[in-house]
Amino acid sequence: MNAPAPSQAGLVIVGATGGHTALLHEAGYFLLGLVSLATVTGLYFWLDVPLVGAAFTYLVVLVLLSLVSNFSSLIVLSLIGVCCLNYFFAPPIYSFRVDYAQDLVTISAFVITSFVVNCLVTRVRVKQRDHIRVQEALRKNERSLRSAIDGIAGLLAIRAPNGELETVNRQCLEYFGRSLEELKNWGTSDAVHPEDLPRVLELFKRAIASGIPYHFDQRLRRFDGEYRWFDCRGVPIRDDSGRIARWYVLLTDIEDRTRAEHALRSALDGIAGLIVVLTPNGEVETVNRQVFEYFGRSLEWLKNWGTNDTVHPEDLPRTLEVFKRALASGNSFQNELRLRRSDGEYRWFDTRHVPIRDDSGRIARWYVLATDIEDRTRALAQLEQMQSDFAHMNRVSMMGELTASLSHEITQPIASARINARAAQNFLDMQPPGLGEAREALSRIVGDTSRAGDIINRIRDHVKKAPPRKEQFDLNEAINEVIVLARSAIIKNGVWVQTRLSEGLFPVHGDRVQLQQVALNLVLNAVEAMGSTEAGTRELLISTDQDHRGVVVAVRDSGPGLDPSHLERVFDAFYTTKSSGMGMGLSICRSIIDAHGGRLWAESNEPRGAIFQFTLPDVQVGP
Repeated sequence: MNAPAPSQAGLVIVGATGGHTALLHEAGYFLLGLVSLATVTGLYFWLDVPLVGAAFTYLVVLVLLSLVSNFSSLIVLSLIGVCCLNYFFAPPIYSFRVDYAQDLVTISAFVITSFVVNCLVTRVRVKQRDHIRVQEALRKNERSLRSAIDGIAGLLAIRAPNGELETVNRQCLEYFGRSLEELKNWGTSDAVHPEDLPRVLELFKRAIASGIPYHFDQRLRRFDGEYRWFDCRGVPIRDDSGRIARWYVLLTDIEDRTRAEHALRSALDGIAGLIVVLTPNGEVETVNRQVFEYFGRSLEWLKNWGTNDTVHPEDLPRTLEVFKRALASGNSFQNELRLRRSDGEYRWFDTRHVPIRDDSGRIARWYVLATDIEDRTRALAQLEQMQSDFAHMNRVSMMGELTASLSHEITQPIASARINARAAQNFLDMQPPGLGEAREALSRIVGDTSRAGDIINRIRDHVKKAPPRKEQFDLNEAINEVIVLARSAIIKNGVWVQTRLSEGLFPVHGDRVQLQQVALNLVLNAVEAMGSTEAGTRELLISTDQDHRGVVVAVRDSGPGLDPSHLERVFDAFYTTKSSGMGMGLSICRSIIDAHGGRLWAESNEPRGAIFQFTLPDVQVGP
């Protein structure tokens, strides 16, 4: 067989030793009982003590032995005592026969009394031993509980169901430097900071009355007199019937964390802007002083920004969509929206959301910086209005320059309509009337008037002052309309126009009138430049194309060209190469293209002339 492990062998030895010791003790008590009975028997027999006296003395001896001996030894000693009484004290002596009834009663009473007393004393001893074991177990549990609570990293207090302090751990005694009795009076002493005590007492009493866990922060006085911030959490422990058996209270020192939070708040309050700190799931955790001052609301109200009037109703759906998408992806993002000030005014803000990650790469917090851009937005709106006004002035100026040419474009279909009207009259005056020919003449009149109306509508679109209106349209069609507007100027200057408009061109999104203004300006500049030259052919090529940048429009002429050093300067305001120009046309054209997300530039054409090109983002449509 395998030898037992050292620890097991030790247990066996201790168990065996304990058993032998108990057996020896029991044997000693049994011998003591025998000696006692023998002594009493000899002494009383010599003194000729009657049976009743001997029986009483035997009973006293057995009761005394029952306090230390076990029940089986007492039974044996009782039987021996019965034999001694019968043999030595009941006549006839030296015989186990009993001749008198009163002796039989005495012996029977001894037997019954000894058995009853032995049973009662033994039961009391068993209960006493059980009580001792329970007390020892309780003391052991208390020692284990004390070791457990002393091992907790924090101050631990155990309270009775009514809130009275029962015990605390070693750290608690060391922190306060006070006894348990002194700590029981925490509600009337300086253990809690005087500024926190009323609030703490109110929350504590409310929790004890309701039986629900409580949690709050408070400042507690250390043994050296310093108050430090603690996080206090109280949890009720209930028995099987659901009643509160104890309250366990854990106090965690958060002084360093509180100081760090105060330092962070000071830093946040020093930033010129609205700062919001969010939890990883996007809930508002804290804000700086400027946020409270701007909104004039509490932190709890600000936490519900998605359901109250914090964000302008028109901006809220878009903002929520962008916000949820960023939380899901974990990417930083920027958004512009209107926020409601304390006086009810909505102001534009630029918000930038940046995630801060821990060492494991998980998002620990979101930091949001909201910058007031209301003044900038208004300035941009005013600038846009000024640009629109300048563009309108430029269009009116161009229409003024084209007045003579456009009058010819308009009078031509009117004259044709007049001729067709006279022809229709002649056909109707015939006998019989030429109704078919009259109908054809009237149809031509409708076409002529429609052509004149289209020209007038185009002129009106360019002359009237209207806010920019972006829409999706066909750029090739818009360029053909520009060529019609500029046809008189083209014919007047003897320019040969060629177009290479790409088929299947994606639509563009923008203000049709403004983009036509750009194309018209470039065409008229090219026509005027070629009109000033005497030699060479005057060729104008207008093309559209599609590439990775979107739609590209190019206007190529065979005029005198541009100085390579002035290719960018021609777009400066008030710079012009024409004696009668104001130098605003190309500058306005560039601002229009920039506002549409494109680019306008100039290049030299080979062998002579200039090329003006601009790009526009396209709008790809599905099949």
